[in-house]
Amino acid sequence: MIEIQLPPAFAALCKTCETICEKECCGIGAFNFSPFNIIYHLTKWEARIRDSDVEMLRSELTDLAANIRSSHQRSEKLVLSELNAILTNEQVLALIREVESALTDGYVIYSSQEIPITERYEKFLRIVKVP
Repeated sequence: MIEIQLPPAFAALCKTCETICEKECCGIGAFNFSPFNIIYHLTKWEARIRDSDVEMLRSELTDLAANIRSSHQRSEKLVLSELNAILTNEQVLALIREVESALTDGYVIYSSQEIPITERYEKFLRIVKVP
């Protein structure tokens, strides 16, 4: 078995997606990588999704997948402590594809609603007189 350290932005996303249970109890089953959880993660600190954050995540996922595919130490199992999971190379690659897909979907969903959401929130702030 080889322990895989998740890249920082991906590890942070995983922490946000730990919504169904706790990883210590349910392992990877505790995580929900839905587009909505990804939107929440990407808008936690900003009022919008920044392209740079999306690109950083995409880059980390691409690099991680490439490292797993090209590893000279093909292991039967990979340990992902951040997820409390032991997975095969193919399972980790499937996880990466799932997150990439949800990231794309979340970005599309958010982009189509960003202007009305921003306008509604700005209107609310004017009503409650928050600078």
